[in-house]
Amino acid sequence: MSDSNETVENRTEKHLVFGDREIILVGTAHISKESMEQTIQVIRSTNPDSIAIELDDQRLASMQDPDAWKKLDIIKVLKEGRGFVMMANLVLSSFQRRMGSDVGVKPGEEMKAALEVAKELEIPTVMPLFLPVLLKKRKFLQKILKN
Repeated sequence: MSDSNETVENRTEKHLVFGDREIILVGTAHISKESMEQTIQVIRSTNPDSIAIELDDQRLASMQDPDAWKKLDIIKVLKEGRGFVMMANLVLSSFQRRMGSDVGVKPGEEMKAALEVAKELEIPTVMPLFLPVLLKKRKFLQKILKN
């Protein structure tokens, strides 16, 4: 392994090559100044054709409009059976905010930074077709609560 590949592996980057296409995966921590800085550096140094960010529509909207929760129709959320998910989000958000205040970084700053740099450099962004993050959190919380 060359020195440059070792550096890449140490920085939580994984380079995948499929024919003439290269995909660079950047593993991040949601409450880490280093992750935010690394995300910015990778985008600037590689100038990719596009950037995929693991964000569902709801998280993207709340990132773009931090006061969106004030407009939330709680009755509608409860009628749609999403009350558990809403409560889980509130608990996890509160926990992440507390952790973030300890290290001086807001949760998700690396994703926000990626969106901002992409906009600045006019790089298209896509939100991959992952399971909605809310479902992941629900399954995660259900596992924790069972133990």
